[in-house]
Amino acid sequence: MPRARTALLAAAAAGLASAGPAARATQDPRPSAIVEQAESRLAQVDVAVRGPLEIAGDLGAPDFRLKVHTRRIEQFGVDRQCGPRSAAETEGQAPARPALIYVFYFDQPHLTLAGRARALDIARELLPRLLTGDARGMIVSNGRRLAVIEDSTADPARLLAGLGRLEEDRTHWDSYATEEESRVALVTQTLNDDDSVYRAVATARSLQREEHARADTSLRRLAILLTRLSQIEAPKAIVYFADTLRQNPGEHYVSFFGPQHQSISAVGNIGSSAFAAGSAFDLVLNAATAQGIRFYSVNAEGLVTPVDRAHLDSWALTRANTVPSSSRVRFRDAQNTLANMAAETGGQAFVRGETVARMAQSIAADAGCRYTLSFDPTGLPEDQPLRVIVELLREGVQASSRGRIVLVSAAARLSARLLSAFALGEASATDFGLRTGLVPTSFADGSYAALLQIIVPGTLIPAASWQLGATLIERDRVLAEVSGTLAPSDPGVPLVLEREITFGPGPHEIVAVAHEARSDTLLSDHLQVAWPDPNERSATCGPLALLQPAAGIFVRQDARRTSGSLARSADEPIDAALPTALMALVCRGRNNKGPLRVERSLVGQSSVEFPLLEFDPAGDRCVQVRDLIPAGSLVPGSYRYVIRVLSRGAVADEATRAFVTLPQED
Repeated sequence: MPRARTALLAAAAAGLASAGPAARATQDPRPSAIVEQAESRLAQVDVAVRGPLEIAGDLGAPDFRLKVHTRRIEQFGVDRQCGPRSAAETEGQAPARPALIYVFYFDQPHLTLAGRARALDIARELLPRLLTGDARGMIVSNGRRLAVIEDSTADPARLLAGLGRLEEDRTHWDSYATEEESRVALVTQTLNDDDSVYRAVATARSLQREEHARADTSLRRLAILLTRLSQIEAPKAIVYFADTLRQNPGEHYVSFFGPQHQSISAVGNIGSSAFAAGSAFDLVLNAATAQGIRFYSVNAEGLVTPVDRAHLDSWALTRANTVPSSSRVRFRDAQNTLANMAAETGGQAFVRGETVARMAQSIAADAGCRYTLSFDPTGLPEDQPLRVIVELLREGVQASSRGRIVLVSAAARLSARLLSAFALGEASATDFGLRTGLVPTSFADGSYAALLQIIVPGTLIPAASWQLGATLIERDRVLAEVSGTLAPSDPGVPLVLEREITFGPGPHEIVAVAHEARSDTLLSDHLQVAWPDPNERSATCGPLALLQPAAGIFVRQDARRTSGSLARSADEPIDAALPTALMALVCRGRNNKGPLRVERSLVGQSSVEFPLLEFDPAGDRCVQVRDLIPAGSLVPGSYRYVIRVLSRGAVADEATRAFVTLPQED
């Protein structure tokens, strides 16, 4: 998700996690409080040991020296996972060690076209080499959105098929990294063509801001994925493919300007603000080290000669008072970022065109013999990176570990889970789910108005308290946010938070999350909607909503009810014993002055007649069409409700809503 959406979703998730006390159903909904009980826990540092197995596989606590933050850890446990599984593990007589999972992560905005192609080829070759024993793989891509292409599986064929889908999916193609050379050339050309250096400074600032925004978005998306992986037991490794990611994005543009221009506020801002993305880079490293995730970063494009095609002329060099070094700087910064990412997490960086065989051998060697050092973190700071130093005292072997550790507090863990649910739709496995409904009400001044419903089905959780939140997103821009806390008066009663929202025509996304504090149940729902623009056709019909009456707790602003109408989802069966309402919004085009006829029909095992509707040109531009199917009118089966809008005798638009009715229970 782009930066604006990521930041606002983070704010929404944080709001759910840190707001005031929970409200009962008889009180106004208000920002929720999430309470999590404190728990005793051990902090862990994973260490990869390389060397002869007879030495590497026979180490104990006296062979390690551990320092965290400013404290020498004197007491720590050592858990060894070396070599193939023992007979006791195989026969179930000893706890089985968790299977290693490899996540192949493609950062598309920072992959050149050549790098993307090579990254896919590398992944295809690495998969069969790494997925040995019970190791598992997963494919994730950061394209127009963060997407899990293939979830965790031990089947290489499924993963290879996922790579094939990713290769063909144009929503995961991005030319930004490939066009970097042309952006560098733009600064060069501006310096060559202008007598003043200031226009070139402004150009460099603009390009730096753009690169910073891209890097910040990509890194925050990566941090969200790491939160999702928190549900998977270590060991975990990410094979990360990128070419142009920099923890100081855009800083290479400063290389066009000499020291005397660094004092110019505009150029100085380039350097100082570029490092702001380091906070997102640290966010990734902190999330990875908190979970023991190792990064194996790959400069996917391979060895590239750092040469810019555009060159500064002698007069431009004099004005800028510099020796141009943009290519060397930008390639070096990208490689250093990949190296830092690997070093801080205990992994390795492949930035010099290493062969796949070398990569596989190095990654597998780290997985061959691992030790986990566990210690009591009481007294150490939480939610901040702490330096970790591990020394191996035994000769003949070498150890590598992460460079930092983060002791995550309970509140931070929950906020991260909520953000992950917003971004990826991940939630707890339950036999019920959160539902989001949208009921059209009107259209005026170029915007639709609709009733948003966030629905938690009735559960048997005693004394439940649900925190609800939803975000309306249009093209990566947050239009509205809704949140509140509700509690049922009795178990099994549905909870419905309602709000009126407005939005323009076009595609939108509604992302909703619900959290129950007592049971720590987390639910989420993503609703994609695309409402037509009445100005583009002679007449339009918006999406159809299907509603049925229900008992529950309905809260809208200051109004509370114990019954109301529930919007039913497209895959939700309806109860034929209840009346069913079908609603749509019909609009005439801006220049359509003629009458409109609206025909509705129901196709299925039962028939229902609907009266013909005719709208006078002098009336409202948009009208709400409401049809009621009386209770008991439908027999069990499948149905299709069709609405047609006719203008000047021709069908101008048509909408369909399919639904299923189930047999009545005895």
